[in-house]
Amino acid sequence: MRVRCFFIILCLELGIQRIALSSHTQGSDYYLEKDSLLLLLQECDFPYTLKLKALNNLADIEVDSRTKLIYQLRAYKLSQTLRDTTKILNSLSFILYEYVVLGEIDSAVFYAEEGLEILPLVKDTSERLEFFAEVGNVYYSLSDFSQAIRYTRKALEIVEYAKKDVKGNLLNNLAEYYFSLDQLDSALYFYQQSVDHFTGKDDPLSAANPLGGIGMVYARKGKFQQAKPLLIEAIGRLVDTQYEYSAIIFQQELAWLAEQEGDLTEAVGYLVPALQRAR
Repeated sequence: MRVRCFFIILCLELGIQRIALSSHTQGSDYYLEKDSLLLLLQECDFPYTLKLKALNNLADIEVDSRTKLIYQLRAYKLSQTLRDTTKILNSLSFILYEYVVLGEIDSAVFYAEEGLEILPLVKDTSERLEFFAEVGNVYYSLSDFSQAIRYTRKALEIVEYAKKDVKGNLLNNLAEYYFSLDQLDSALYFYQQSVDHFTGKDDPLSAANPLGGIGMVYARKGKFQQAKPLLIEAIGRLVDTQYEYSAIIFQQELAWLAEQEGDLTEAVGYLVPALQRAR
């Protein structure tokens, strides 16, 4: 049993979710089932650090947000048992994200406050950055855009020292927060910074969101002719991707532009596909 437990965790650690055990299985595969792994973890006398790694991997491969949250909450409790503030903060960042996705913002605020209490004890730059970014997202969900800006700026202050390249996303988030405050010049500046960052990384898909954001800023400034091609280009990059929700927003913006110009036929032409995608 113990060998099998280690085998499964090793596979999870390597990102392997499907294993052909041997020729004796007659071609059938062994699937690393999440429930089975949890049962094995209960039965095997593993060190807490290994259990924590397994829980994090389980959350990583899970699709359903509610189930991911359950794993992360267990990882959080386990990290507290280990008294490892870095691992605690890591779990809290994921917890904040999932609570925002689920729309349970009060719970997100509670755990954000938990993280802020231990933050001075955490020296890992990447974990601090991730947490700042998620706290910013929590405040954005509360429509407290000033606080969202505050924490996103904290993340940007240390982004150059972190392991992950998330600068473009942070710049885009910051632009969105300024846009929500109707501070259009600041929004335009940070959207452009985000586009430049992703363009430099040859990442046209990631650049689509801030590109559309620039289009929305121009629309709010009444520069419709400058806004329209940017929105259309952003939509073209985003359609049929995991970011299609942004394409819907930009199509709605195009419909609004057409309405402002008095072309209701064109407005409907943009709005109908947006509604179809939103279903």
